[in-house]
Amino acid sequence: MDALNSTGTLSASLSAFSAADGNALPSKPSFRSKLPLLPGKDHTAAVESANQYFASNWPWKSVDEYQRFLTHDLTWWGAFAAPDMLYDRMETAALLCALGFLLDDAIETCAPEQVKRFANRFEGLVFGTIPPENQMECAVADIYGRMRATDGTFYCKEHYLWLKESMGRGRADSSTLDSLDNYLKHRINDVGVILAMSLTDWWYNIKVPQHIKDDSSFKELILTCGLYGIFVNDLFSYRREVLEARMSGSDGILMNSISVVMHEKHLNENDAIRYVEDRLCSLEASLPDIEAELKKNYTGEDLEFCERYSKLVQGLYRGNADWSASCGRYSSRQLSYESLRPDTGII
Repeated sequence: MDALNSTGTLSASLSAFSAADGNALPSKPSFRSKLPLLPGKDHTAAVESANQYFASNWPWKSVDEYQRFLTHDLTWWGAFAAPDMLYDRMETAALLCALGFLLDDAIETCAPEQVKRFANRFEGLVFGTIPPENQMECAVADIYGRMRATDGTFYCKEHYLWLKESMGRGRADSSTLDSLDNYLKHRINDVGVILAMSLTDWWYNIKVPQHIKDDSSFKELILTCGLYGIFVNDLFSYRREVLEARMSGSDGILMNSISVVMHEKHLNENDAIRYVEDRLCSLEASLPDIEAELKKNYTGEDLEFCERYSKLVQGLYRGNADWSASCGRYSSRQLSYESLRPDTGII
């Protein structure tokens, strides 16, 4: 996962770095999702309010660091993933989405003892049972307090369990990167598939009936969409991760399916990228049959629920793909050295 926060002062653009390095970075991906697109609402006011919130309530090291946060478009992710979510969830959703990225990045870059200490306090901050000790903890406690105020206690628990697992799991070892299958088994949890489903339920104030949740076709739908999300994330974040590796002098296998495929199948970079794009197209093509298999088991209200939920889940991953293709975090602006330097002092 790429690091968001930065304290670097060297401003080297992507083109300048590539010229100096003598080895051009991969081209921006041309892949565009064909999953169904959900109808939209105007999230502009909610996103602007969330951005202003982080301006005042997050421990930025400088004004420039906050400006870099804005260029990454993190508060827009929910608007892409659930454009027609309930109005009363919009601002909190924008806050939660950005917070998830910020915390995930901090976990990647902080020292283990810092992560362990925060993990021990995270549950109390999420559920409001302990007082925050610093500005970052105040923001975490306040944002999850807003979620709880919208009948979100159950979803706070889902968030807590996911991030606690992320904080406790640590980095993947070499066995995780020796094959695409092993990599995907690790990433299906790391990328937050269960969290995405929890957010879907909260965004729309719905709950999946247990008998549908236990249906093997429903599980296949969620897993297939989750794999789709992993490949999309890897495809669009790859250029950034390559640049990070060069900046740090790392020459190992990246935590990215493109790098894993290059190693496992002995492909060059372009062929590995095409392989990932082909997997995305195959997953897209499989979803109508999976949805049909799910729906054939139900009638009445259960059938209506399955139809709606399938659209929402596919719409989430379509929105994620559209956001990934256009956001400043991955592709729409020049990458720079200072935007990639990790700040390890946030937790």
